[in-house]
Amino acid sequence: MYTNVTIDGTDYPVSFGMNALAKFTRNAGLSLKELGNLDEHLDLENTLILVWCGLADGFRKARKDGAATGQFTLAVEDVGDLLDQDSEALSRIMDVFNVAMPEPGNVKKQAPKKRRTTKKQAGQS
Repeated sequence: MYTNVTIDGTDYPVSFGMNALAKFTRNAGLSLKELGNLDEHLDLENTLILVWCGLADGFRKARKDGAATGQFTLAVEDVGDLLDQDSEALSRIMDVFNVAMPEPGNVKKQAPKKRRTTKKQAGQS
């Protein structure tokens, strides 16, 4: 699944699925643990890498759906140029990222196991 984000009048598919996150950790030199604590590791360069990964993965998914053709050709520097042209674009892309990343308290918890009731607990002798 991807979300179209408008940057300077053009829609770009954006996705922060597992492939994008794997590409981001590899390109930014971060571990999975550091990804979970991204606030400490998200400097300007890593922000551009993160956005680039989201755009690349979004393009890949849009191409699979038939909504895009060709190859993803943007470099990280091109992403910086796009963001320079549209001062609100980074905020819109980070909104997509925040929706994709579950917060620590929002992870779906496993349903509690049913307790076995003994005859004594059920009021039976």
